[in-house]
Amino acid sequence: MKQVSNDYKNQIKEMGREIDSIITYYNHYKMITENGHYILTENGVKINTEHINSSSYVEIGAEDTYSSKVITHGSLLKTMMREFDFEVRQEMNVGSIVNYKFGVKVNGEYEYVDLGNFIVQEKEYNEDTSTFSYKAYDMMLKSMIPYKDTATYPTTLYGLLNSVLEYCGIEIGVSEFPNSERDIYDNPFTGMDITCRDALDFITEVTGCSSYIQDGVFIINGPSDTNLTLYADSFKDTNVKFSKVYGPINSILFSRSEDLDIIEIKDDASIEENGVTQIKIKDNPLLEDNDRSDYFEEMFGVLDGLTYSINDLSSVGITYLDYMDLFDVNIGDNTYNCLLLNDEINVEQGLEETIFTEQASESVDEYITSDVSVDDVSFVVDKANKQIVLKVDSDGKLALAELKQDADTGTEFNVKADNIKLEGYTTINNGFSVDLNGNMACNNANITGGIIKMSSTISNPAFTLQSSEYPTLHTEITGGHLGIY
Repeated sequence: MKQVSNDYKNQIKEMGREIDSIITYYNHYKMITENGHYILTENGVKINTEHINSSSYVEIGAEDTYSSKVITHGSLLKTMMREFDFEVRQEMNVGSIVNYKFGVKVNGEYEYVDLGNFIVQEKEYNEDTSTFSYKAYDMMLKSMIPYKDTATYPTTLYGLLNSVLEYCGIEIGVSEFPNSERDIYDNPFTGMDITCRDALDFITEVTGCSSYIQDGVFIINGPSDTNLTLYADSFKDTNVKFSKVYGPINSILFSRSEDLDIIEIKDDASIEENGVTQIKIKDNPLLEDNDRSDYFEEMFGVLDGLTYSINDLSSVGITYLDYMDLFDVNIGDNTYNCLLLNDEINVEQGLEETIFTEQASESVDEYITSDVSVDDVSFVVDKANKQIVLKVDSDGKLALAELKQDADTGTEFNVKADNIKLEGYTTINNGFSVDLNGNMACNNANITGGIIKMSSTISNPAFTLQSSEYPTLHTEITGGHLGIY
């Protein structure tokens, strides 16, 4: 949560409030990355590198600002990039750096909230009003370039993140985060055609957090409790809607290879009490190795038990909440726990702010088992318990094959079925085989306690049988059939 005075929090709710805004821009700041990977172009023309002249800037006050809107749209386990849309009379170049501050008069002076720095990416001239409309993004925009591996291996997840950010020219703002010390032995993104933003998304996903730019630096952070309660006077008679409560999150599932390889961590007690609320992570290249379950504990430490209300709140303006803030809204006799994932601060004919939070996009409600099911067939890979289970239930028949954790020692592999039918050439321990025509070869076999019957006709039976060990062995030929017993 941004640091503002209690007077600011009280004054921004008042009908007679006085507000202000300041847009500061440093013109002629244009960027190019290493190896010619341009990230900002205008009319198809590549933009050359220039540097900020910090002593040369322009301030645009509220009287010359026709509209301004700061948009925050994010989700759990992803990177978030803010957008700043504004309309002013001044012309500035694509690539200019702009800063936006919003202020409320408190005790005779304006108190400002700094809403961040942005890079102008698009501009449009409005002929009817002789103004310019601009679309700008925060410094996360600098990651929208082709990925290049610059890390030195072996490294850690922190080292990998830092190498990506250094290549993008983004300053890292954290010294540790969940799974930051996890070992990385080689480039996990080899052969992938991705941007640096994609790489940052993959890294963020395995931390259980979200990532964003705050105060000009890259932050990885989980939901943060502000201990703040907003009341009805922050919303007046405008739109306030709450639907279901999302959570508590009590399961994380990793899947790969078309969902045929699945491992899961879960809170069984919470599932028993609340049902399943699950976050699903699919085909993350950092989770391709056999040590992927090592990421579970620290991720689950961030997400386990997270609960928030799905909401849509239109307010008269708050402005001091930050991305990933947890806060309460008290309306009448009800209190709702909320998480700020989406926020729009709009200043045009006054101030309006809309906060809305949706269900996590990667979640699967009521996902009870870690398996893949098609009709009556299910294939379960339980990496956490080192077990594979295959079940087939069709026409009243049931087959169950279990490969348990010590199966690699040859100690246990169970198959239960009324009928087992093997099609194809079958070999067991190189001593027993059945080919596609049903011919059986059994080398150095020892058969006891049974009868072997051959139903094929022998037109000219001739054979030699010697058995000093079994003198009572009988050989019988009946009706062209050979029987040994």
